[in-house]
Amino acid sequence: MIIFTFYIVFILIIRHLVELFALPSTKLNILFIRTFFKLIKKRKFEFIIFSIISVSIILVLQNITFNSKFDVDDCYDENKKYLDEDCFSLKVKNILESNPNNTKMIFETMKFWISNNYINLNTCHILEHTIGETLGEMHRKNLDQAFNLCIKNMCANGCIHGVTIQVLNKTNDVNEVIKACELTKDVFIKNQCYHGIGHAAVKVYGENFEKTLDICRKTGDKTWMCTDGIAHQALLQKWQNFTSPTLLIQTCKDIPDERAREHCYLAVGFFLPLHRNQDYSQAAQECFSIQYEDAKKFCIMGIGVIISTNEYLNLTSSNEICKNISLSYLEQCINGIFFGMFYFGNITLTQCKYFEEPFREKCINTIEIFTSQYGSSG
Repeated sequence: MIIFTFYIVFILIIRHLVELFALPSTKLNILFIRTFFKLIKKRKFEFIIFSIISVSIILVLQNITFNSKFDVDDCYDENKKYLDEDCFSLKVKNILESNPNNTKMIFETMKFWISNNYINLNTCHILEHTIGETLGEMHRKNLDQAFNLCIKNMCANGCIHGVTIQVLNKTNDVNEVIKACELTKDVFIKNQCYHGIGHAAVKVYGENFEKTLDICRKTGDKTWMCTDGIAHQALLQKWQNFTSPTLLIQTCKDIPDERAREHCYLAVGFFLPLHRNQDYSQAAQECFSIQYEDAKKFCIMGIGVIISTNEYLNLTSSNEICKNISLSYLEQCINGIFFGMFYFGNITLTQCKYFEEPFREKCINTIEIFTSQYGSSG
């Protein structure tokens, strides 16, 4: 029993060393097991001393691990439910520069924040921009590595967009960003990179839409992905000062590209529930107040995306929420769920069984279209 207990102790030491210092676990296992059995053959006194030292090491490592957690409490305003971006950016930069392997820990912490409603999707996306920009700076000689450190499908892929923002901000040359996008063999990351160019263009040049659209046109057949990014970023830069949808709608109207303008209206639907405490009916009423019928439809579709995301792809629940919002715009809401299934989750054809006809067949067709355009999100 004693021997078994101390063996467990050794395994715990190995685990902590691997986590903290990225040491090769196989070699450490061999080292500790050999030492363990050698000590058993010798006097008990030496075995006890070694065991005490081992326990002491564990306590020290536990303390180091605890103190190295990604702590941003001083960046968070509990009353306003707001995480200061500048404070967060500095924390991310410091913790990644101290140990590049901390990327995973940061993402795990953010998942915890989302699941506990400390931050919403928009805030998470903006914060992921910061992570991506930091990774882009750290790995500017190997941007494919920066892209691959991002977690796909988390917070609408803000990390990937952040890498592209960093490249454009640093080089001021869209051709350099395109080169960065083409470095990766992952089709999904590649397309998100092109989408990120639109984010980057607005981040760098503001709402000079003629300038930003001109940048997107240089991406050739990826232009539509890039212009979607323009729409998203233009709204992201306004959402924290949001009071009514009027300002957001006006921003969309100012975009002189039809597809980007439509996607902007869809993005308005992303934002409305987040500012109405997930009251989808109230958010839908604000969509209905939009003067233009097409804009209304895209706005409702955007709400469908957020419903799918907030329900963690519980498609039965998402279906019912759409029905309760409006039967007249049920098709648009369901289309939003399709988009959310693809964009934020690992979509499969078997998920289409949760929809009634005619939406079941449309679900299958939509998956095929999204996969051919964006690549697999899995």
